[in-house]
Formats: sequence, structure tokens, C-alpha cells
Amino acid sequence: MRVVVTGGAGFIGAHSCRAVLEAGHAVTALDDLSHGKREALPPGADLVVMDVRSPQLADEFQRLRPDAVLHLAAQMDVRRSVADPLFDARVNVLGTIGLLEAARRAGVRRVVYAASSSAYGNSERLPKRESDPTNPLSPYAAANALTVPSTFTEASCIGSATERRTSICAARCSTASGRRR
Repeated sequence: MRVVVTGGAGFIGAHSCRAVLEAGHAVTALDDLSHGKREALPPGADLVVMDVRSPQLADEFQRLRPDAVLHLAAQMDVRRSVADPLFDARVNVLGTIGLLEAARRAGVRRVVYAASSSAYGNSERLPKRESDPTNPLSPYAAANALTVPSTFTEASCIGSATERRTSICAARCSTASGRRR
């Protein structure tokens, strides 16, 4: 199996690349290196330096022909999202739409999308549940509230799911920490 990990040179991405390799699969990290680090990638992981918004993304997916895509690439700076909400939306919303369309065109069978639990705002109830109401407190959080299966992602992939039988899963992750952070 070949897996493409967008944001693959970032903290979670590099750990994900390592796990894919340890499971015996081929992995390509796709990262613009704006925050990720080439040296974070494990030996055996290929790297394509590219922004997820690139018009060449569809061609790259056609070339790689991945079986699965783990979409971790994001503009994740809340302060930047407040200062420049259009940039945030271009990366996090339009970048995801472009990725889903590139995956559909390349016949990708599985897409796993990582969103953020920031979509829930400052909810006091823990643990948070997928069925909890969203309450985004920043443009970054609003993009994460928008780009989950119950809203935008399912709608964007409906053609993909019926036409190509693409399986789509999304998770709203909490803040990650650990070694090599």
C-alpha cells in the first residue's frame, strides 16, 4: 500500500510516516516545509516539497497513485488566522477541497482528514464528543468546524465516494505533544 501524508514533515506527520513504514507500507510525505522539517522524516519516507494548495497536486497524486491519503497539512496558527482569515481559509478550506478533488481524480481509496478540537471552543464538558455542538472562537477554529464529515468534507467527497468508492474518515484532534516536538 502507498500512503501520502500531507504535512508529513511536521510533528504528527513525521510520527505518522514512521508508523506507516513500520506497518510495512510505502509512504510519501507531501509538505511545503513552512513548519515541517526534512530531518524529522524517518529513513525510507519519500518527500515531495509542495504546498497542498498547489495546482500541481492533482498531477502529483496521479504520479504517485496512493491507496490512501492522511491529510495533516494545515495553517495551524490561531493568531495568524485572526490577523489573516483569508489566508487561513485558503489553506484549511480551499486546500482541503483541492486535496479531496485530487484524491478523487487519482482514484484514492481512503482519505483520513485531521481537523482540530478547537471547533468546540472552550467547552467545559470532557471528554468532547463528535456530537457536541461547535463553538469556534477564531477563524482557524471555524475552518475546523466547517471541514468535518458532517458538513463540508462529506459534501465535497460525495462524488468521490459514489464514483470511486473512497472511504473518508475525519478526526478532531486535541493538542499533540511528545518526543521530537
